[in-house]
Amino acid sequence: MQHIFHEKLLVVAGSIVLLVILIANITASQYIPTMFADIFRSDREPATLVAFIVRAKDLEMYRELASEVQDIAKENDEAIFQRDRALSAQINYYEQLSKAAPPSPQVLYTLYRLYKEKGQNTQAATYLERAQVLDPALKAE
Repeated sequence: MQHIFHEKLLVVAGSIVLLVILIANITASQYIPTMFADIFRSDREPATLVAFIVRAKDLEMYRELASEVQDIAKENDEAIFQRDRALSAQINYYEQLSKAAPPSPQVLYTLYRLYKEKGQNTQAATYLERAQVLDPALKAE
């Protein structure tokens, strides 16, 4: 009988500890976006902010950041999205070249690399396959 009481006591105590940890975790997570905004405001190097947002902008959680962080991102929009815009411009250029007859395996392979760099792996694979049909020596990176 005493053994069952101790088991139940351990289960209740363990549940309470887990509940306290869960509440602390939820509470702390509410302050993280604001904390980042405070750090960025106090940072004298805008490059630090831009480098962080360039890496974070593709994450799903980026859309949920505090409005303060999003405001800072808007102020630095050109620097943050510079790489994306350059990749898009290169892709547009090579897409036009790829429509030439006959298509060049180098152009198709370049499109594969650009789409891969942009994170569009399905589109990249399509261009790699097309390039390899014309030049089987081309390999995936």
